[in-house]
Amino acid sequence: MEKVVRIIARPGEVSMKRRSLVISERTLTSPLLLPRKELILDSRDWDEEVRVHGTSFLALAPTLMTGPSAVPGVTTAMIYWTTDIPAYHRARVKISGGAWSYSAWSITPSTNAAVPLSGLVPENMRHYVDVQSCVVGDGSAAFDWTPADDSFYFNTLCSGTFGMANWSATKGGFGKLTYLRLAWTTTVDMYYAQTDSPTLALRAAWNSSDTTHNYNFMSFDFSRPGTYRWRTRNRNKCFVWCGYSAYKYFEIGAGGDVDREWG
Repeated sequence: MEKVVRIIARPGEVSMKRRSLVISERTLTSPLLLPRKELILDSRDWDEEVRVHGTSFLALAPTLMTGPSAVPGVTTAMIYWTTDIPAYHRARVKISGGAWSYSAWSITPSTNAAVPLSGLVPENMRHYVDVQSCVVGDGSAAFDWTPADDSFYFNTLCSGTFGMANWSATKGGFGKLTYLRLAWTTTVDMYYAQTDSPTLALRAAWNSSDTTHNYNFMSFDFSRPGTYRWRTRNRNKCFVWCGYSAYKYFEIGAGGDVDREWG
C-alpha cells in the first residue's frame, strides 16, 4: 500500500527539488528528518525550498525535449535527442519489413542523448528509428518508444566504391534468334548501368539494382566479323556516376561467334 507523506512547514523554511514529490501543505513546525521510505506527493509547483533527507522517490519518466535527429554514415549512424532531466538512453532501428535491432542503454545519464548505431545496410538504404530514455538504466521508468509510427528515418550513405570487374561478351539465342550479351559485375549494389562503344548498336543504359549488370543486344549483327570495343559505367544508389572503364574488346570470327575477348 502506498503511503502519502504530508510535509508541514513554516513559510520561508521549505524547499523542494523538482521531481516526483508532491506537497499538499507548506507549513513545517520544525526541520524535518525522515527515515528511509517512499514519498508520494501531489504537485511540483514549489517556490520555496524543501529538504528531505534519507528518502527514496518514485522516479518519473523523462520528457523528450528535442529530436530525435540522425547523422548517418555508410553502415553507421549517430542518433541525437535531448531530455528535460538526466537520463539513460537507447534506440532501436529497422529497415522496411525487417525486425528491430536494439542498442544498449547508455552508461551514464545525461540530458543529451548520443546513441551510436552500427551494422546498418549501406548504399542509400532507409532505416526507421525510435528512441527511449529512462531515469534508471534498466528501462523501468522510461518513456514509450518515440515516435513509434515510422515517421523518423534516415538513409545510409553510399560507399563510393564501384569496383567493376568480370566483363564478358557472349553470344546467346534460341532458334533463329541470336543476341549479344555484354555483362560485368560491381562490388556493391548499383542503381543504373550503361555501356558505350564506337559501335552504335552496343550503346545502352538500363536500371540495374544489384551487383550484376548485363544487357542483351538483340539487333547485333553476327554476320560482320571484326574487333569490337566497349566500356561500362554505373550510377550508385546515391545517384552518382562513376567514370567509364577502360575499353574492353571482343572479336567476331568468320563463323559468326565470339572467338575471343581481352582488355
